[in-house]
Amino acid sequence: MAATYLTSLGDKAQLDELIADGKLAGRSEPRVLVVGRSNVGKSSLINALVRDDIAHVSKQPGKTRKLNFFFSTNLRKVIVDLPGYGFAKRAPAEIRLWAELIQAYSERDPNIGLAIVLTDSRHGPTPQDIEAWSYFKSLHVPRILVLTKSDELNQKERFARNKEIAAVLESMPGAFLSVHWVSAKKGDGMLDLFKCVKEWL
Repeated sequence: MAATYLTSLGDKAQLDELIADGKLAGRSEPRVLVVGRSNVGKSSLINALVRDDIAHVSKQPGKTRKLNFFFSTNLRKVIVDLPGYGFAKRAPAEIRLWAELIQAYSERDPNIGLAIVLTDSRHGPTPQDIEAWSYFKSLHVPRILVLTKSDELNQKERFARNKEIAAVLESMPGAFLSVHWVSAKKGDGMLDLFKCVKEWL
């Protein structure tokens, strides 16, 4: 197998057991966070990136309710699947707990090396996307921006979206190391993304 499931984190009280001496579930490899809206295609992208069907793909947005950890043998990294934000049909109190859990983990793990921040290329950056960009920038975690479902845009739409995103990024200097247009479904852009993640750190 190209990837193996390690564990999940659903409660801050588990952090002491999960992380010890810089290792996560006994693994010392760098951690790569994957974050995005709950309907952005996060699980499909993780599977395409690690080249294995390890993350559950659901037709119902917001199914990821914990932090799920996978080890990718190809990338030699621990992939951290964070709960999606945005369209998840959950109570506000539960969403707040997700946010607190993500913050607690992010502040606790010293080996977070990279964050892959996903945005749906069909709709462009939403206010919630930009809030997430700012949050992970505030953590000083290196970030790359991945625009998903790029195969669903025609050339004119992609040109317009690219201008829109460039304008937003201009107002946020240093927000991202690089920008990638990908389609997990068709494989477009996935090789470059794979190389970027593998070679980072």
